[in-house]
Amino acid sequence: MEDGHLSLGKYIVRREVLDESRLDVVAQKGTRPSKPTVCEQLKEMLRCSVPRLKGILLTWIPILSWLPKYSFRENIIGDVISGCSVGIMHLPQGMAYALLASLRPVFGLYSSLYPVLVYFIFGTSRHISVGTFAVISIMVGSVTERLAPDSNFIINGTNGTESLNVSERDSYRVQIACSLTVLTGIFQ
Repeated sequence: MEDGHLSLGKYIVRREVLDESRLDVVAQKGTRPSKPTVCEQLKEMLRCSVPRLKGILLTWIPILSWLPKYSFRENIIGDVISGCSVGIMHLPQGMAYALLASLRPVFGLYSSLYPVLVYFIFGTSRHISVGTFAVISIMVGSVTERLAPDSNFIINGTNGTESLNVSERDSYRVQIACSLTVLTGIFQ
């Protein structure tokens, strides 16, 4: 409650004299928001609403944000042609890289197709090519051949002949390659 005016070069200020209880009321003591408790913070984190759910979905699955805005008339022909071109290159390349990793070529097809589909849905850039790499394939091949050499899968046949159990060897090498991939992903 300030009242001030200028009279003859003097400024006069009149204020109410406050006691402690009146000061608490005027200063609004105790009305400041206190820091939320851990329980309140947890409740706020776990609170679900439609806008919050939409934000979480658009963050984790970016295709949902850009696909509705995609201009099919302008872009579909070029994108289909470029997709076919990349596919024509990736499929034989993936098969060859599977052989470098000492695996059957069909696993190269898997490694050429599935990562691209997963990145299409969960990736943040529309302008990227995901696929196999020769150096990594050779490194995986050296591990699979060292841990599962052909000599471990020789079957004694009749009349002293020996043969190689290819299916058992290949399945064990796939297990090694998958374990190596998961372990590398955890490290990264």
